[in-house]
Amino acid sequence: MFGNKEKKIEKMVEKRNAAGLIHLAGDKDSVIALKAVEALGHVPGDDSHNTLITLLRSPRADMRAAAATALGTLGDPKAQAHISHMLTTEKDAVVLEAMRKAQSKLHNNE
Repeated sequence: MFGNKEKKIEKMVEKRNAAGLIHLAGDKDSVIALKAVEALGHVPGDDSHNTLITLLRSPRADMRAAAATALGTLGDPKAQAHISHMLTTEKDAVVLEAMRKAQSKLHNNE
């Protein structure tokens, strides 16, 4: 089952299926959920962008870090303001590093 969902994620990226990835981002298996969040960074569009922005506020640090990384990969400069705001309140060192790296990528895309 685990491998099956990973293959689904790959196919969703190929087909630019943001809705399917958003659904899997809520999967009970945290590995699948994180892979889906990461994959959203490869599917341009408002749905991916908005979901990743929302996930910057997740109670799970690993999800916040994955969302920040995916936003950097997505490359939409509009994400900079959201990440900057979250940097002011974030306490987790791993998440802070992911947010800083994402901001750097986004800054270079301008």
